Amino acid sequence: MKRLVTLILLLTAVITLAYVFQVPQPEDVKPLGEFYLENSYFGDYSARSPEVVTSILWDYRGIDTLFETAVFFLAIIGS
Repeated sequence: MKRLVTLILLLTAVITLAYVFQVPQPEDVKPLGEFYLENSYFGDYSARSPEVVTSILWDYRGIDTLFETAVFFLAIIGS
């Protein structure tokens, strides 16, 4: 029983360490954030919203959210 507990703890530690070392570092994520900040405020086809979160939701997720809402309302009407 002790071997099983030790094996499970060791396996959990290895998986946790593997995950920690695979997480993207801030240097890798910074260009992506800069892209969204630049295109949210000054893009040719952006919503030009003063709030970056609103602009990203509208520009990059707006159509998807629109269709999800339409499907949701059609499901409500159909039931």
